[in-house]
Amino acid sequence: MAQLFLKTYSAILSKGKPYYIERKTAKGIVCTFLTAVSKRKKKELLQKRTQKNKDELSILLDDPRHFEIEKSLKRELEHHITEWIMYSHDGPYNYKVIDSVFRLAGTGSVGLKRYAFLLKSVNTKDKYLLVDMKQSRASSLAPYVTIPQPHWESEAARVVAVQQRMQNIPPALLSYSIFKDEPYLIQEMQPEKDSINFNLIKERYRDIYQVIDDMAILTASSQLRSSGRQGASVADELIAYGENMQWQEVVLKYAVKYAQTLQQNYKQYVSDYKKGDFS
Repeated sequence: MAQLFLKTYSAILSKGKPYYIERKTAKGIVCTFLTAVSKRKKKELLQKRTQKNKDELSILLDDPRHFEIEKSLKRELEHHITEWIMYSHDGPYNYKVIDSVFRLAGTGSVGLKRYAFLLKSVNTKDKYLLVDMKQSRASSLAPYVTIPQPHWESEAARVVAVQQRMQNIPPALLSYSIFKDEPYLIQEMQPEKDSINFNLIKERYRDIYQVIDDMAILTASSQLRSSGRQGASVADELIAYGENMQWQEVVLKYAVKYAQTLQQNYKQYVSDYKKGDFS
């Protein structure tokens, strides 16, 4: 599968043309997945994440990933989002904040400050939005990169700018702001089911093949879309990189070796945790 990914990734780069995958052009399980997602409505997300109290919705605190926010902080957060709605070009017009919670989500986001906000339309009855606001940190690769990097207004501005360049269609309400001197990424919450569970298809070779192949297409395409911006490699350099077959075997060997290292690190962590080293 790793070889498949690199082969497809290189082939797309060598063509120099970015692609995107939609329901009409998708194949196999990816087509099935996109078809199911297209039928899913925001109402389903709201029903799962909210509850009704005296004709007013609030975010469900019984959800194990939702936690109550201390009152003074909650007031500050809701005031901040209210200002974002009023003054940001990316905010939704004619909405008001009616509730907020601390949100735990995403493996890479554990340990970051992250909040969910429930917004209600002031013009349309029973129209709501769920908005996610996540703290942004520097890239974990930053200490190892020797190439000069662009100057960004904030880490959140970096994430938004690169995401807008690389994705064919960025998430709704994608924006950023500064709260208490810390940068945050803001976007409309997406249904959690909008991801493929590999545990369910791990024995289905054709399905795994299709997903990996499509991911390689999307990875190469996103890099081609963002080529030539602020010092990034131009399309001709990416094409030449895709045509060069010499680096692939080196990457595969490194990945295999590092996977073993990661397993060893995890075992050590579990052992240390059980001994109480983190208490």
